[in-house]
Amino acid sequence: MSPCEVTWACRRDDAPEAPRLLAQVRGLVAPWRKCDGRLVAAFRGMDAARSGLTAETLRILTHMQAHIVPRFHLGRFATPPGRNGFIYAINKRTGRPERVPVKDTCTSEDFYVIEDGAGNEDAILEDMLQKLESYSARRIDRLVTNPGVVPPDDERLTLALYLALTHMRTPRMREQLRWTHDTATLAHYRSTLEADPPWQRMRAAVFPEMTDEEAEEFRRKAIADLDSGDMYIEFPARHYVITTFQYVTDLAYTIVGMSWTVMRAPAGSEYVIGDHAVSMYDPTIGAPGASTGNGFASSPFAETVLPLDRSVAVKVSIGEEEEWRDLEVSADDVDEINVRSYAWAENEIYCSSQALVVAVRECVRDNPTFAAQFEHRAGGLLIENDYPLVGGGHRSDVQVFTPPTRR
Repeated sequence: MSPCEVTWACRRDDAPEAPRLLAQVRGLVAPWRKCDGRLVAAFRGMDAARSGLTAETLRILTHMQAHIVPRFHLGRFATPPGRNGFIYAINKRTGRPERVPVKDTCTSEDFYVIEDGAGNEDAILEDMLQKLESYSARRIDRLVTNPGVVPPDDERLTLALYLALTHMRTPRMREQLRWTHDTATLAHYRSTLEADPPWQRMRAAVFPEMTDEEAEEFRRKAIADLDSGDMYIEFPARHYVITTFQYVTDLAYTIVGMSWTVMRAPAGSEYVIGDHAVSMYDPTIGAPGASTGNGFASSPFAETVLPLDRSVAVKVSIGEEEEWRDLEVSADDVDEINVRSYAWAENEIYCSSQALVVAVRECVRDNPTFAAQFEHRAGGLLIENDYPLVGGGHRSDVQVFTPPTRR
């Protein structure tokens, strides 16, 4: 479970709709950490008390546009370069290229800003993002303009945090996080209902007024509802926003210890970037005993790439002997990274010229098998059960949950 305290309640209606399992997230207090000599949000929650808000009154705004890939980052691919430049985009479905301003590109509603019940906005998440983006922008610029210079550990931690956040702050990953969190929560709740002594502790804490017969009837009915799909989980929309920021902090400390490769494009070659800026590739996915989905460390062969601008991309992996490499790659390497970016993009890719976005799409169209190996693969959820059962017996098995296909 996340660091947030979860309060459970079951509601049963006489109406035909299915019973619900409701959860409220409380105690959303965020610590801050010193990172790279300055304050950067640890993203383990948010300080609701700072604005006099309560967990019950927070909700996501429904009319606020936010950049999925930061504006400063897209600006590094623009013509002319910068936040106010223009960028060339191509839609994966229509194949239509267009020239668009960076400020209006790669945005989505309902992602970060929150308000209280009276309509008062709280910009703490936006503030946290701005701090991290501002500081990361300087670190990225320093990395791009200083070939061969190895950043100190604190600067690499900033880059790792930015890499993790860039990967997670997309509609695709929000949806996957929602599915993973909800599925794991329901599985945990079911095991509590049938395991001894967790059920006895839950009953004493939540249903002390029930008789033994009433408690047993509730337990059996709840298990049946879970197994039939008639009971499901609901968290406030803000919970998944906050959980994203909590998750990336821990992830960053894993990434910073991986092998880093700065990949500089040769003269005449350029990188593109997708609306899901990070791409992952692991040739072992799907093999017997291997991971079912992409991850930063899904296997020793897994690679994660983030284009930093048109001339430089950074790759993290766990299969390299060197901790930090900075090298010029071949034009073919750049072309492959561009295909990976296209394969991972949800809707569009971007770069500095119309000719390049068209060329990347044509390459994918002409080499479908080659491009298909780089497509995003969502991992499932594996849960091992090993506990004594209420009433006697023992459960020992493994459950495998497969995420729904995203359309």
